[in-house]
Amino acid sequence: MTFLARHDRHWPILSLALALVACDGAAPAPEHPRTDTGSVARGPAKTGVTEDARCAVWNRELSFAASVAAHDERTFVEHVHPQAMFVEGEKSVTRGREAILAEWRPLLTGESVLLRWHPTSVVVAEGAGTAVSRGPYVIEDPRPSASARYMKGLFQSVWVKDADGAWRVLIDGGTARPTQVSNEEAERIKSELSAPCVPGAPSQLAK
Repeated sequence: MTFLARHDRHWPILSLALALVACDGAAPAPEHPRTDTGSVARGPAKTGVTEDARCAVWNRELSFAASVAAHDERTFVEHVHPQAMFVEGEKSVTRGREAILAEWRPLLTGESVLLRWHPTSVVVAEGAGTAVSRGPYVIEDPRPSASARYMKGLFQSVWVKDADGAWRVLIDGGTARPTQVSNEEAERIKSELSAPCVPGAPSQLAK
């Protein structure tokens, strides 16, 4: 997550777009026989497989965020699909891993702005090859003179299971623009940055 950053005066804007996509390496959706009435006859859900995938994506989101916090460009790039699209609004799309890396370098250096995030919801599509993660992010302006030190927003990322078995971000974009929050609220979010995936726990969209 997942995280297109652009500067708007002192603050980057984190923007995301959620879409259903097809991509090389994504697991194909299973075929289902039709009944005589024309409806699709579905077998029992593979709960264990889906749950394993949910936690796998959750952990990848955590490691993606950790790569930015650690200013680790190499690890950051490994989380991004080669054909990834980072979308801002309806007009701006950054395509491809290298272009995304170039745009994210100010965040990866951490010199002028700090970005932290964590998932609170992961939903895996049937077939376990595509997933959507959501959660809060915090942008911090580390300057002593900053009038608005913390901003908060909600991210949304589409992950696909690549040919090598690794989950990578294919589409990353934003919801609404971030809003200013108190130091206490920012610290609360940051205290949950390493919250582990809990198997069987209901996924809830962050408030």
